[in-house]
Amino acid sequence: MAKKSRKRHQKPRLAQPASPSHHWYCHGQERDQWIVPLTAGDMPVILHRHPNPDDHSACGPQLFCCGRSLGLYLDLYRSLLPQDVRFQFLSAAEVDDWYRSMTPPFLYFYACDPLNPHRAYFLSVPEEEAWDIIHFFLPIETALIGAEVIV
Repeated sequence: MAKKSRKRHQKPRLAQPASPSHHWYCHGQERDQWIVPLTAGDMPVILHRHPNPDDHSACGPQLFCCGRSLGLYLDLYRSLLPQDVRFQFLSAAEVDDWYRSMTPPFLYFYACDPLNPHRAYFLSVPEEEAWDIIHFFLPIETALIGAEVIV
């Protein structure tokens, strides 16, 4: 009798943690790249943290440190992203070039917990303070104090 095969929902392939913070990098992601959600029109997915669609005072793009933070986010909040979303790896220089031209008031980071593989954090960072994190001059783990736990 032939075995029935079941299709399983496949998560992104992750590399084994090799950094002190235990980031799990997606297949093809370099350590100096962010995971950025984009729409089909190659526009960054903007987070609106308020009900008024005309108020952009707290809007900004989202960046994920690695596959672990992205996976934890998708497990709970996939419905908050557009259906046509795709994820792209962008270097710090690419993020800088792109977002400085947009001048968003905030950038929103999702970071994995360095000690707990089942926890991720959400950080709302004012634009003028975000560039050191984007360029990895300030490790994202140092900014986790006071961050919102998302998982």
